[in-house]
Amino acid sequence: MTSVTEGLTPRPLSRAKERDYRVIFYCSFPLFLAVALVMRLLPWDGAGRRPGVLSEARSMANTIIPFAFMH
Repeated sequence: MTSVTEGLTPRPLSRAKERDYRVIFYCSFPLFLAVALVMRLLPWDGAGRRPGVLSEARSMANTIIPFAFMH
């Protein structure tokens, strides 16, 4: 019997896909940066420190952009 996770290991991106990822990342990063800045203006009730604005924007971009490469 095969495992459910068999074959789900991440494959390395080809150079073309890596280039496409970077283009999408750099084009969308200003949008995520604007969202992170707006989020700073809103009240926040979480405990502890928040990451920096650039770190937060980078994290959002790295979370959302991979969905463009799913098929």
